[in-house]
Amino acid sequence: MKRLILCFILILALVISVSAFTTASISKGYGGSGWGVAVNCSDKWSGSVTGDATVSKVTGTGYANYTVKNPIQSISAHMKKDTNSSSLLVVDVLKDGKIVESRKTNTSFGVILLPISVRNFK
Repeated sequence: MKRLILCFILILALVISVSAFTTASISKGYGGSGWGVAVNCSDKWSGSVTGDATVSKVTGTGYANYTVKNPIQSISAHMKKDTNSSSLLVVDVLKDGKIVESRKTNTSFGVILLPISVRNFK
């Protein structure tokens, strides 16, 4: 019985320590502090926002922004236009409300991949 309890405690400690390294989370909306990703295109777009190993699929039309909480290593945004038009797709990575990286395209079905290391901006 003591071994079973000891095994349970060790497994619990392992789960807690692993979860401490994967704390990034992504949510819609950005309040202007910390890390964020903004997407703007007058046409339909889709893609993903990643904070460390946490991935969130996103879709929209027009402007949307997302908060990336507690990234340890990296943030990336992978977006594509879902239309055959020349409208401009813009993707920004934000730190405390300021743009730290930005990419744009106006090609039909244009794609943007924007990875950054958050360690470069601490």
